Order: sequence, then structure tokens, then C-alpha cells
Amino acid sequence: METENSGAFWTFSVTFYKSADVQAACLDLQDNFGADVNVALFMLFQGSLGHVLAKVDVDRIDAEIAAWRDQVIRPLRHMRRLLKAGQVSVTPEAQENFRNALKALELASEKTQQFHMEGLETTSGPSKSARLAARANLETYARTINIDNDNPPLTVLLARFDNLYGTT
Repeated sequence: METENSGAFWTFSVTFYKSADVQAACLDLQDNFGADVNVALFMLFQGSLGHVLAKVDVDRIDAEIAAWRDQVIRPLRHMRRLLKAGQVSVTPEAQENFRNALKALELASEKTQQFHMEGLETTSGPSKSARLAARANLETYARTINIDNDNPPLTVLLARFDNLYGTT
């Protein structure tokens, strides 16, 4: 996965994710609904630019990063969570150090995915207000992963978007 772009998506995500409510909503989407948080954030990022993505683009983006997500990010997350859940046959300090190294590697893999996604070409529909575009994009992704548009975690993400970017 290449990493040549401006990093604007990563910057957006770091700012957006600072809220504890957003963190909880993203984990809920990821763990209970199978969402890729990076894809959800990308929908909001594109919305912040006024871009409304077609369903075909959302599906293509999700498919484009599926192998990276499934073969790199998810295994790293799984190992990190196993180490958080209980003691294994090393000292607690060694286990925590290794878990922290995995956490850093998982974050780096997420960043790599985001940089790749930012470089993907999309065909956006008519430019809309950031709020309307973000809502449309997130609803399209919700359809892609078969969840309702009024799902509480999605509502939290849209409220945070409104808080950061206004309601116009």
C-alpha cells in the first residue's frame, strides 16, 4: 500500500477521534457491526470536503482495503486484545511492553491504510454542504455494511461532525 499523499485524512481522523464518545461509537461499530472505522471516517472526511461518494465508490474503497484490513490490521488488533485480556507466560512487564509495541504497530497499519485510501480516486456527486455530504456518505456506508442509518454509533459520529464543522 503506497503512502504518497497529503495526510489530510489522517489529520482529520486524529482530530475527529479525540472525543471519548467517538471512540466508544467507533469501537461499537467495529466490534458489533463489522464496520471498518477507517472507512467510516473516510466517509466523513470526504463529506468535510463537500464530496458525496457514489455507492459504487464506497463499495470499491471497502473492497480495495479489505485484504490489508483482514490480513494485517485485524490480526494485530486480535493479538493486542489477547494480551490485554489476560496474563500469558511472560512477566507482566514484558507482556505490557510487547502489547504496547503491538498497539504502535496497529496504529501504524491504520495510518498506512488511511494514506492509501486518501490516494484512491473517487467520483463524487454534486457538491453539497459538508454536513449533508457527510451524512449521505455515512448512510451509503451503512447500507454497504447492512446497518440502519439511525444506528446510535452513527448518530454519535454525525453529532461530532456537526460539532466540528457546523450544521450548515
